[in-house]
Amino acid sequence: MEFPSHPIFRDPLFQMAEYKAFELDIHMAVTTVMKEDPHSIAIQKAIPAVNDWLRTMTAAIQTGQVTHSQALRSLEDLMAPQYRMLRNTTTILELWKEWTVGLNGQLSIERLDELYGSGWSSGPESSAERQFYSRRKTLINEIRRLATVEDASLGDPCQTVVAKLEEERIRAGASLSKVIYALKRS
Repeated sequence: MEFPSHPIFRDPLFQMAEYKAFELDIHMAVTTVMKEDPHSIAIQKAIPAVNDWLRTMTAAIQTGQVTHSQALRSLEDLMAPQYRMLRNTTTILELWKEWTVGLNGQLSIERLDELYGSGWSSGPESSAERQFYSRRKTLINEIRRLATVEDASLGDPCQTVVAKLEEERIRAGASLSKVIYALKRS
């Protein structure tokens, strides 16, 4: 009996001859199985070794995964297309097209961001490219913000905002850079 001092075993039921015979039968059956089953003994001895081996293999696999992930990221950066945003863009519509559709068969800036993150703007002039990107993104974000309050029943809200902003830019005689600068100040 594993817990003979437990109060429940003081109950007269556990003192009866039938229970004592049952207890003896169970004890003998368990002892016989434990002594006679060499497979059970072999498994009990092997489990710690198998556990150690599994931990070692798990650690090796995790290390391999980390190394593989780092190498893959490095390759993705090398495989990302190098794209330089157009510097001669003069209208808001041209910028919008480059950003959302792409120009001259190139992927759009949005798509490059989705596929490669900032990897497409890496290279010898990456710092300047990222700064240029950041300035242009200011205008793109403003177009999207203004489009949220446009009436969609009149057509594509973003196209409507682009047209309105372009009209204002022409009326003010401002360059694209001046429009972006004004947005950054406000």
